[in-house]
Amino acid sequence: MVAAAAAVTVAALLPAERVPGSPTPYCTTLLVFTDTDEAMREAERALRADPRVRELTARTKQENFAAFQESLGAEVVAGARPDKVPASLRVVESFGVDPRALRDDLERYGRATYEDYCRVMANLPR
Repeated sequence: MVAAAAAVTVAALLPAERVPGSPTPYCTTLLVFTDTDEAMREAERALRADPRVRELTARTKQENFAAFQESLGAEVVAGARPDKVPASLRVVESFGVDPRALRDDLERYGRATYEDYCRVMANLPR
């Protein structure tokens, strides 16, 4: 339960970066969650050499736990333990790369998620 809530919180706290030269925020968010910082660092090294990856942001378990505490308040997460929060990588795909296919490949490193926020926003009732 704590890990799931932490993963959602971590995803929400990641910065809304922008495509250089464009006023439009990135539409897609690819995240990889790992059980250990070591596994995250191994994935980070491999992905930095992958031409399908344009940008990569790494966060340790402790960094994600601190963000989790900050977002929900220390009182709410008083019983939570840092070892239950995953380490994470935020992956920005290179232009022309299918993010869904990349997400499937990212599964080899940990639990990978993909969201297309532009599609979600386009489908909201007006």
